[in-house]
Order: sequence, then structure tokens, then C-alpha cells
Amino acid sequence: MYNFKSLLGTAMEEFIELRCAQGYKRESYLYTLKNLDEICFLHYPQEKSLTAEIVHAWINSMSHVSSSYLYSKCCVIRNFGKFMNSGGYNAYILPDRFIKMKRSFYAHIFSDDELSRLFGAIDKFTPSARNAFSAYQLPVIFRLIYTCGLRPKEGRLLLWRNVNLSTGEILITNTKNKRDRIVVMSDDMRTLYCKYDELRRNKYPHSIYAFPSTNGKAYSGDWLSARFSECWANANPFYSKNDLPHVRVYDLRHQFASATIHRWLNEKRDLKVMLLYLQVYMGHCKLSSTAQYIHMLPEHLIQSSGIDWDYMNNLIPEVE
Repeated sequence: MYNFKSLLGTAMEEFIELRCAQGYKRESYLYTLKNLDEICFLHYPQEKSLTAEIVHAWINSMSHVSSSYLYSKCCVIRNFGKFMNSGGYNAYILPDRFIKMKRSFYAHIFSDDELSRLFGAIDKFTPSARNAFSAYQLPVIFRLIYTCGLRPKEGRLLLWRNVNLSTGEILITNTKNKRDRIVVMSDDMRTLYCKYDELRRNKYPHSIYAFPSTNGKAYSGDWLSARFSECWANANPFYSKNDLPHVRVYDLRHQFASATIHRWLNEKRDLKVMLLYLQVYMGHCKLSSTAQYIHMLPEHLIQSSGIDWDYMNNLIPEVE
């Protein structure tokens, strides 16, 4: 167990204890605060407050990491600053611009016809001779990601023991925000998974993963993405390579969210209430993350009187 050494160490430990009490994992914050603590101890040994100079020195020390990784760590530092201020400490709060990434992609929302062709191609996928069992896995894992709104990583790293075949409940533990949650399969999905599970038990009886690769370990994200792109291309032979719309496995999660909101609008549900359920189900930390999916709905639904835009626009931050 790491013992903080700087004069800010007590506040760091208190912050981690608070986040753990809120359901987060200690490891999510320890690595970042350990780096910050070492900078304080070595270069600012007498400093009792979190200053802008210290924070920027920490940012400079992270110049070797990717922008997406730095983004996640800047969020930790920003929240730590907020925590110190709320507790009566003097702290510099990292501005918003340090935690906002430019996104180089747009979610693709599939039409019903596209989705039908895609899963038809997935069901007809021709695997390599070395990994023939993947023909049984891909129809299940992609449908599971879609129908349960999972992040692709959550599907890939799903533990076999965390699937309850009797109830259809799935415990998701490898989450982006380090907060476990439970999702429930539909009856059709559970029936499909049960058939697959019987085959998986015989093929990989000693693997801990629900969808093991040939060595019993989890598939890589690159492998799963490549198979998805391959199936998408097979589903759209009339497109040239350059004209084929770009899709990602993650778009299945987007599809789940937009389809759910679409259904609620048709049922005249109160989105102010229902979005809270969707937020928890999808594992979002903020309601604004869930509300973003409204902008992916078809134009005629966006104009629906079932959406209170004054309320929603307060949830969704403006893009600078």
C-alpha cells in the first residue's frame, strides 16, 4: 500500500477514501495522485496547497502519454482540486479545456435494414481454420453488446461466472468508470446465450472469460473491431471501400441508447425520469452523457413535443 509523502498527502488520502465510499475503485485514483504526490515531495516539499504551478508541472511530466489517457488523468486532478476547495483547503482547479477532447469520429446510427444486413453477415461469418469457434462467438457477443448497451470492452472482458443463466442478469465489472453494475438480458438474448454457453463449456472449460480466444484469454479490442469491420463490409457489397460508412463496435451501444429513447418517446414516457434509469443501466457517471443520445434521434423525433429542450440543453454542455 502506497503511503503519501508530501504535505498534500492527507488530502489525497481523504479524497481517495471518499471516492471509494461512492463506489469507485482505489486504483482508479491512486496512480495519478501518486505521481502528483512525488512531484510535490521532490519539488515542492513545503507547499501545503495545490497550486497552478504544481498542477502544470504534473501535466508536463505526462507528456509521454496519449491524449486520451491524459484526459482521464486530468479529470482526476480536477476533481481532487474541487474536493480540496470544498473541504476548506486552498486549491487550483484545472480548467475545463484540459479535460475536453476533440472527437475524431461520429456515431453511426444504423437503419433497420442496415442492422438486419449486419447481423445477417455476422451470422454467416467465415472464421479462420485456427479459430473456428469464433463463428459461434461473434453472433452472441455482438448481440449482447447491442441488446444490453455494453461497452465493447465490457463484452470482451466479461467473466463467465458473472452471467446468471437462470435470471439473465449479468454483473459488469470491467467498466470505464470502475463502478460495477448489473444489466439484464432479454428472454431471446438469454436463450441464445444459453445455447452458446453449452458449447463454450465444452470448448474452453478452464477459461474465466465468457468469450475466450484460442489461448483461453480475452480477445483484444483490435481483433474484435477487425471482425466487426469485416462483417460490415460483407453486409454492404454494393459499397466501394472508400464509400463504405465507417462504423465501430461502440456504435452498437449508441444504437441501444437511441433505440431505447425512441421507444420511450413512442410510449410517451417522461424522459426526465427515464433518462435517470438509462444513466445507471449504461454506467454513465453524469446524466449529461446519457442525454447526448437524444441528438442521435431522427429529425422528426428531435422535434417531438416529448422532449423538453430547455431541460435537456441544461444537461448537455455546449461544445467550444
